Amino acid sequence: MPGGAYSTELLRLYKVALSTVKCYAASTNYDLKIVDVFNDKRVAKSCIHKSIYFRKHCAVAAYLNETDWMMVMDADTGVVNPNHCIEEYIDERVNMVFYERFFNWEIMSGNYLGAFLETIYPRSTQEYKNCQAIWFQSKGYDTYMPFVACVRIYLGAVRLWPGKLRLLRRAHGMARDWYHTGDAWCEVDFMIHGWKANKIGENGWQSPFTAVPDPSKCGAHYDGWSWRPEKRVSVSTIREMLQQAERSSADAVPKKYMTIPFYSQPDIANCYPECEKGSSAV
Repeated sequence: MPGGAYSTELLRLYKVALSTVKCYAASTNYDLKIVDVFNDKRVAKSCIHKSIYFRKHCAVAAYLNETDWMMVMDADTGVVNPNHCIEEYIDERVNMVFYERFFNWEIMSGNYLGAFLETIYPRSTQEYKNCQAIWFQSKGYDTYMPFVACVRIYLGAVRLWPGKLRLLRRAHGMARDWYHTGDAWCEVDFMIHGWKANKIGENGWQSPFTAVPDPSKCGAHYDGWSWRPEKRVSVSTIREMLQQAERSSADAVPKKYMTIPFYSQPDIANCYPECEKGSSAV
């Protein structure tokens, strides 16, 4: 089941992305569920969060028991290539599948796959508390990046936690950010994140399409899809674009407030002598 948890305003602003998702759903046997997180009755009953970011995840939890797997999507994520299935990204060894964002190694929280489950990560661990402390101190992107670094340092190089989650490498997930390749895409792409537009041509955005996909015409064939032929390129062309983006990503990460949690955050001071109680071996 592909699902989006949005506000009504986002649905109005991101018509292009939503139209591609509806077009894709019309050609599959997936159930598409669009949830207004601030007006949906089930969400209102289950979720107290004011921030749309946290309320969205709570909304997912409220509906997750209706399906085995759900692909959660941001409102500005659209389908560029319908020749892919959600099952390609499902890993039955885990309950959650995330992917890295390309430009800053952030774990993408807007688009992910989730299965019906209980708890993945114990809130009682000191590592969780350390990163949370950095999160609450952040006031913008520059001070947010130390939180990203904190999480990634504690996770280490591991990408698979059986029974818990899997983290897909940059540009290997179900979606990727659009701006590293412009509007170009290749056969291995499925979804693109960042289509913040209500119509093609808005603010100079050309898009991969000549017209907004029409869900009423979509079905088993390519009716309803109007691609720009020049925007579909080879895998090698996309690889070259991503190589350039990879070289520039590290240099662009703000380093002024960057810290190493081993040195800046407590390890045993706040939990001794029971620090190991919140830890478990993978």
